Amino acid sequence: MFSTLIVTLTLLSTPSPLALGGEICGLVEGLPSKSDPIRRVKAYKSGFRELERSKGALKKLSKARRLLEKESLTLLKQARDVFRERNDTIKRRAVRRFLDRHVYSKPPSLVLKDEGFELPASVSTTLAWLRCREGHWKEAIAYARPAHLEPSSLVAFAALILIDKGRMEEASELQPAMTDEGFLSPFVKVELSADKQEKIRYHRMAKLRATNQAQHDAVAIQQRRHSALKGP
Repeated sequence: MFSTLIVTLTLLSTPSPLALGGEICGLVEGLPSKSDPIRRVKAYKSGFRELERSKGALKKLSKARRLLEKESLTLLKQARDVFRERNDTIKRRAVRRFLDRHVYSKPPSLVLKDEGFELPASVSTTLAWLRCREGHWKEAIAYARPAHLEPSSLVAFAALILIDKGRMEEASELQPAMTDEGFLSPFVKVELSADKQEKIRYHRMAKLRATNQAQHDAVAIQQRRHSALKGP
């Protein structure tokens, strides 16, 4: 999961609300692995190839992001255009072809929800992470907060950024969409919970599920920040 690209968390002399600063990007979950089939989807292939070549260099990461966004916007525009066709016969055929090619394919290049077409979670997660790495918080939050608020790990990433930017009320609104799965959701719930016992419980979950240095460092920083977590 791009482990070589994720930077190690460091304490900053002037801490943000989470005392993690821009390094919150390294806590993202759900980035597609090198073997993930989404990387072979024609629409996204060039962007993921550029991402693999980047080796973490910000300039190349930006290029990968631009490629992924260009193809994503093109697909979403095609979806809108197909459904705007006025001739019913042509529309039915066009819609069927589009769905077969982009939605019912494995893996799909788009997913269809009640709210409309959306990017696959792995693509949205990648774009949220890339925008975060570039310091484009507004765009990162938008990618991590899709209309249907899934998956939980992606929503938790949006909440993480919101908390770091001091937008606690907005972050709290996302909590009902977060399960207790994975590392990031429990980690974020520590920040959102007002109950001491809940903070302790979620912190223990996050600590047990930390699998890389960024996560271990984040848990340690969190424990130092919250008095409820200090003790035996």
